[in-house]
Amino acid sequence: YDMWEEACWWGHRGKLEMESRRPGIRAYIARTETRGPKSAMYTTYVVHVKTAFHVRGVTRRFSDFASLDRQLRAKFPAAPHLVKSSRMIGILTPQFVQERRQQLQEYLDALLADHQLSSSPHLRAFLALHGCSDIGVTPWEG
Repeated sequence: YDMWEEACWWGHRGKLEMESRRPGIRAYIARTETRGPKSAMYTTYVVHVKTAFHVRGVTRRFSDFASLDRQLRAKFPAAPHLVKSSRMIGILTPQFVQERRQQLQEYLDALLADHQLSSSPHLRAFLALHGCSDIGVTPWEG
């Protein structure tokens, strides 16, 4: 093994080019749950968050996603837009819940695809990643 020979380090090139890589965070909306009394039912989204060191599940409501969107947009005006729905009738139908779940997944994917956004303390707190308090971010309060 000759560390000066190009063939020896070429396989590690991706690890060395950190500027062009996003943090290794993956988030997948695994399922939805309907909660609350019949007069005030709401949907929660169970998000599985995976990093190199942790796998966890966090539960968020649409209003939590909307709050995250406002926080990110205040700091990053060009951030991807959260799709808002004006639909009020039949809001908890399985079809509507599935459509919204897909939209929220696409929103998370777009945020995590951007290096600057995926490193944002707001997104990291939203995903309940360890170390949030170490960088001056309080736990997510929505």
